[in-house]
Amino acid sequence: LKMARELMSEKGVIFISIDDNEQAQLKLLCDQIFGEGNFVANLIWKKKQGGGNDSRNFVTEHEYVLVYAKNIGDLILNLDKEHELSDNLYPFKDEKGEYGLVTLDKVSLGYIESLDFEIKDPSGKSYFPRVVKGKKSRWRWGKGKVEKDYDQLVFKNGKVYTKYRRPEGVTPKSLLFDSRFGRTETGKEALNNIFGREEFSYPKPVELIKHLLSISTQPNSIILDFMAGSGTTGQAVLELNKEDGGNRQFILITNNELNGVGSKLVESEKLKTKSEKSGESEEFDAEQFGICRRVTRERLKRVIEGYTNSKGNFVEGLSGNKLRYFRADFVEPIEEMEDETMLILAKNSLEILKIKENCFDLVELNRDYAICRSSDNNQILAVYYTEDRRKLEEFKQKVETLDKTTSCYIFSYMVSKFANFFDNNPKITVKDFPEGVYKVLKVNRE
Repeated sequence: LKMARELMSEKGVIFISIDDNEQAQLKLLCDQIFGEGNFVANLIWKKKQGGGNDSRNFVTEHEYVLVYAKNIGDLILNLDKEHELSDNLYPFKDEKGEYGLVTLDKVSLGYIESLDFEIKDPSGKSYFPRVVKGKKSRWRWGKGKVEKDYDQLVFKNGKVYTKYRRPEGVTPKSLLFDSRFGRTETGKEALNNIFGREEFSYPKPVELIKHLLSISTQPNSIILDFMAGSGTTGQAVLELNKEDGGNRQFILITNNELNGVGSKLVESEKLKTKSEKSGESEEFDAEQFGICRRVTRERLKRVIEGYTNSKGNFVEGLSGNKLRYFRADFVEPIEEMEDETMLILAKNSLEILKIKENCFDLVELNRDYAICRSSDNNQILAVYYTEDRRKLEEFKQKVETLDKTTSCYIFSYMVSKFANFFDNNPKITVKDFPEGVYKVLKVNRE
């Protein structure tokens, strides 16, 4: 959670799903990490419908979603555009559309003498705030606003009304009880439909995550799910992008452990298999049944490319998307930046620089350098990762020939040695390398 807070943008928000067992502890922990003042809401999601008659005490039909902002003053939540408003609330219609009426006088707002004055309708008939059950009401508008927006008033049945219009959406609600938010069972059915069999226990429904994303993200937001499970968040992002034309990107992180289903699959296979050539035993690849490889990645691959569902019908994929799959190893913090360490970092940083610069399509790769481009071909990543300078001029010419906005990393034992290497070309930015990687991995003595 501490790392998540550091990664969040200043306008960022985090949603954390939790059940009764740990909700109280998690709330206290988040208050400490994000600050009590950045608490946004504790949403209640109805996770199942009916059942549970065998429960000892109460049937638990809900879970919680804790919501915290990085800086609550910068948080902007979108309207819930899928909320269904009753047509009975908007019984009238004019040239501007549907509307309802609400009285201009209110008792509940408390009496104020300055808001108790005469209003005349176009015919000259006088109206005053009413007395309701012995209590005097007052107008919601002052004299100035009445004069300014007089044409918005409706005089009817001895009362003064104002119009309210059908909004494009409503402020998001904390109770997620409607079926449109999905249930645990709908999440399970959807995943089984993609694979044709059960692959993961209790996946979150896409509908729930899409709702959270729709009220909290912008079309170009980056969404991080660091406990991705079956990959519901990734599918939700892809579907939401298709619906509203957004360009959201997701980063999903999960382990590759064997969950219940995976463990059963491994048990059903032989752990050792005889090599036909030598007769020697070979280790069985149990990792292929892990969560990430078997479920998360495969689910997103099928959603993007298309798949045959459990009824035998082909479901069109969400084409135009690219899925990148990375395996990460743990790296011990570095205490001293020795020359050999710098070379090792440089040679092993290409993949992480691809992620940082969002450039994955390979243009050229050799022992001295790599050049990659973004999927829209508007951005270039150029990395010269050896201390051998014989190919450096060749590297320079190729980068300049591409004539694109370029992030260039050139290996050096000295910081900023190559800052002016491209003659201050405004399209090319030279960055210290691998100094920046070292700053991330070094031990913080403080």
